[in-house]
Amino acid sequence: MLPSKAQAKSLKARRIEPYSEDMAIKLLEHISSGKSQKSFSYNPDGSRIEGHPQTTTIYQWLASIPGFKELYETAKQERAHSLVDEICDIADNDPDPKRARNRIDARKWAASKFLPRIYGDKTVITGEAGAAPIKFEGRSATSLSDQELESIALKGLPATKD
Repeated sequence: MLPSKAQAKSLKARRIEPYSEDMAIKLLEHISSGKSQKSFSYNPDGSRIEGHPQTTTIYQWLASIPGFKELYETAKQERAHSLVDEICDIADNDPDPKRARNRIDARKWAASKFLPRIYGDKTVITGEAGAAPIKFEGRSATSLSDQELESIALKGLPATKD
């Protein structure tokens, strides 16, 4: 069955555009500056920006262009730093505190997802409130005796020493 005119138009609209190094550099700079991939390709009203690649094209480039994925990941990490840099400006300059809080929280959340080791929440497991972190002081399998290993393998329980 052939696609309808609307489906054919939709499929044609999603065609993959050829890779352009100049366009790829513009995209990476756009993302590095703290802006989204979507805002590179689409206007706020949802219309396409003429000459800019669609999302499907960008994903195709990520999958097929050697080295592009690494550059894209680096741009996303730089984006996290850019978002964090914006936080102080927003706090200092936005006259509406509720709007400022919303914008700051959105940037903090995004940065924690793009660079969790730097901007993510750190979780420490402790015993009682204020206690030191729990340390596992078990022995490695290489330090167990043959009898202990056999007992674990057979029963799933540690061997008792007689």
